[in-house]
Amino acid sequence: MSDHLPRISYVTLIHGFSTLSFLTMCATVVVNLVVGALDERGEHERGDRIDGRCRWGFPLAYLGLLLALVGVAVLFY
Repeated sequence: MSDHLPRISYVTLIHGFSTLSFLTMCATVVVNLVVGALDERGEHERGDRIDGRCRWGFPLAYLGLLLALVGVAVLFY
C-alpha cells in the first residue's frame, strides 16, 4: 500500500486509519489465541464470556477510535 501513497514526513488520516486497523486486527488475534488456550484447558465458560464481550467490544471500540481519529484530524488540519 505504501507504493500508492505519496512520500510525506507527517502523519495523515490514512496513516492513522491503517495503523488503527492493523492494531485492532492484531488485538483480535491475541484474543482468539487466549480464548483457544482457555478452551484447551477446559475453561469453556470463561472463553465464551471473553468471546461474547469482544464480539461487541471490538466493533464499538474500533468505531469510537475511528471517530476520535477523525475528530483529531478535523481539529488539527
